[in-house]
Amino acid sequence: MRFDHRWSEPEVSYHQITFTLEELQAASAATGLDVREFRGACVFESTVGEGHHLDEYTLDPKAVAYLQPLVSAALDRKNAAEDRRNTWCRARHQGWQVLDAAGNPVPEPAYPGEDW
Repeated sequence: MRFDHRWSEPEVSYHQITFTLEELQAASAATGLDVREFRGACVFESTVGEGHHLDEYTLDPKAVAYLQPLVSAALDRKNAAEDRRNTWCRARHQGWQVLDAAGNPVPEPAYPGEDW
């Protein structure tokens, strides 16, 4: 699943969702909908507070019910990876050495990709 940023406002970002073929086939099998029903799926991501919700105007209600927990989990993983990388980079920029619990240097986290 990939999130392509479309626009942002101060409190919300809007992403178009691109699914892999396997994800589309699983969603189709679980909901009984044709894979074309998932075309144009978009998600609102709140930057204030918690929450991600699918744009319900572009999807069938069955698709929303099936995809909502999957999309929320994927966005949470993306945000956690970005937070880890940003924290590591900020620490290095300030001259700190980042160590793990055993006192070993922590390698730079990979840059978060678009696929989650």
